[in-house]
Amino acid sequence: RNQYKFDPYCIYNVDDTGLTTAQKPVKVLAGKGSKQVGRITSAERGTLITLCCTSDAIGNSIPPLFVFPWVKFHDYMIKEGPPGCVGFANPSGWVSSDIFIEWIKHFVRYSNSSHESPVLLLLDSHKSHISVRALDLAIQHGITMLSFPTHCTHKLQPMDRTVFGPLKRFYNAACDNWMVTNPRPMTIYEMLLVHHETSFSNKVSPSIASLLSPEVLKPYPKASARKRSVK
Repeated sequence: RNQYKFDPYCIYNVDDTGLTTAQKPVKVLAGKGSKQVGRITSAERGTLITLCCTSDAIGNSIPPLFVFPWVKFHDYMIKEGPPGCVGFANPSGWVSSDIFIEWIKHFVRYSNSSHESPVLLLLDSHKSHISVRALDLAIQHGITMLSFPTHCTHKLQPMDRTVFGPLKRFYNAACDNWMVTNPRPMTIYEMLLVHHETSFSNKVSPSIASLLSPEVLKPYPKASARKRSVK
């Protein structure tokens, strides 16, 4: 930050989370004495896909990336997704080193990062994010990557603190509404449609912007050397 003087629109945060077809039902209000109260879920165990979200310090977001738990990806998988989103396939359903490299290319396309217009990217220290190819590609496009310490992302990761909680609450509520009007199990194609219809960005943008502001992103001061007592 001291070297490049990053403006808020040049500070980005990226993180991924999982969405499943078996949503967590929202709470149900019922009268006192009711014996049978419940919600419908799609299945006992659902299919999980990974959602990779990116936002800058003024609340603007980049189209998400989806990872499907299959071997091959087809364009029709993201037909109902948000405009500009991209998708990839990985049998594990999670982001791999190769997929993260494709995400960097997707990020460069929308952020226009370069050596003339450098950006700061905050992310966790997962091994898929710190491969040699990913670091070389980031340097090539003027991206300074700053990773959070291990086991601290629940306190330091802005996406975890401000975005994913509201996102999943709105997503679960939207899935409940979908299950009421559609008497069939939900598939991954309806998941993307429901996610697209879940308007949550306006509710969480001010929060993530406050956590990514340059005034908050300050390095810890160096610890002073300990004094040794001479006996």
